[in-house]
Amino acid sequence: MKRLKLYSLMLIAVGLFALFQNCSKVAFSTEAKLKGVNADGNPEIGDPEYPETNSCYKVFNDVQTPVELLFVVDVSSSNKSTDPDQSVRADSINRFYQAFKSKVNFSWNVISFAGSAATVRAQESTANSVENFISWLYSYAHDVKGTPYDAALNKTIEMISGDMNKSAYKKYVVVFLSDGKPSGGESDAYWSSEAAKIAALVPGRVSFNTIYYGPIDAGASGLLRSMAQAGKGNFLDTNSNANGKVFEIADVARVPGEICE
Repeated sequence: MKRLKLYSLMLIAVGLFALFQNCSKVAFSTEAKLKGVNADGNPEIGDPEYPETNSCYKVFNDVQTPVELLFVVDVSSSNKSTDPDQSVRADSINRFYQAFKSKVNFSWNVISFAGSAATVRAQESTANSVENFISWLYSYAHDVKGTPYDAALNKTIEMISGDMNKSAYKKYVVVFLSDGKPSGGESDAYWSSEAAKIAALVPGRVSFNTIYYGPIDAGASGLLRSMAQAGKGNFLDTNSNANGKVFEIADVARVPGEICE
């Protein structure tokens, strides 16, 4: 009788083990799709259709330290053909903003650049400033030629360096969106060094992330990739994105010091 009871207990234990093993496989499965490349050259994954299951989204949702978001947005005339309905720039920023605008530890900033100048459109914002930028972008004529990376990066440096609300824990997430190579004759190495300079402004607490949404162009895409790598951030080329030009910034941008998959 004792042997029979022992045998029965063993069968129950084996059954429970198999049950929980199968449950764990379901619980940790993902529906992720290839999205881009991170700062180490490895795939960055995530699915914008299921952001709540994405650990990158979860990092933004859960992070409690102060985080300053700084969007640096190309508004040159070429955008009339590369992003005519603002589905890349305004839509992606708006989705991200709507998802996280209630986080009191986030601050929101926007720089636009075209011609030879960069302009601050939102800074340490009230809620309406990002929304005002989005409304402005939807109606903007995009009638200025030129893609002044130098002005955009200098303004980024100025805003981070001049931040009046710095703290020992504050982190900075720069999201740089462009559809083409910069104006001027500087080398790719020069622009990568400028991105590295931005990441070094607050060591370990700045990420410089880039998104390329122009036509297939290995030179333009490669430049933004190298800038992201130098700037300790992630990179996305929408031409190789599983969902084309529809993507989630939370799948692309990296919160410094945090890891997501």
